[in-house]
Amino acid sequence: GPCLTEVTYAGRISSGLPHSTTVSIGRTDDIVRATYRIRLDVEEAFPFSRFVIFQVGADTYNMTHEAKFSVGNEDGLLREWKTTPGGDRYQAEPLRVPGAIPWISMHDGSPVVTTEPKGAWANRGIVIRSWKARLGGVDAAPWVAEYGVGMRRGDSSLVDLVPPPSVTSLEPGDYVEATIEHVIIPQSKEDYLGPNTDLIEALASHA
Repeated sequence: GPCLTEVTYAGRISSGLPHSTTVSIGRTDDIVRATYRIRLDVEEAFPFSRFVIFQVGADTYNMTHEAKFSVGNEDGLLREWKTTPGGDRYQAEPLRVPGAIPWISMHDGSPVVTTEPKGAWANRGIVIRSWKARLGGVDAAPWVAEYGVGMRRGDSSLVDLVPPPSVTSLEPGDYVEATIEHVIIPQSKEDYLGPNTDLIEALASHA
């Protein structure tokens, strides 16, 4: 080991925004972790009303509802709040996430469709392992925003990584280069179905 997959997806947004994402997942028996290495380059001016760099969940597909989000970094928790699902809109102004290792937690999760059997369930989140970006012609830190979505099967909230609120157009020479780790954590000992005894003990004590 380690056994680590590596698949790269690449394309263009319009004619002037080439991008690629290399996705990896490790063979583990404890916590599911996916790593995304993303690169976006801006070759021509690109005005926008909404631009999402990275998203957890999707506008048209999201089957879990987390009651709380929080943000933090290597020093610990910075802010936690109750989510406001639905509405197909941003629920508040975006937050700048400072620090060397910013993270966002989506927790107290439950199924969007409450009439179906729950089964095993998890919380999720992301860790920004590295981040370099130039947006609107200036260096930019990561910003996070809660986006409430309303779908036929139920309302929920997404996490969007977005440009700073002052940026409404990408300029030639702008770019984003980042490594983002997506983490899926069982909510309880009963929600973990694997053989890792250390994780079972940790969930029994600290879930």
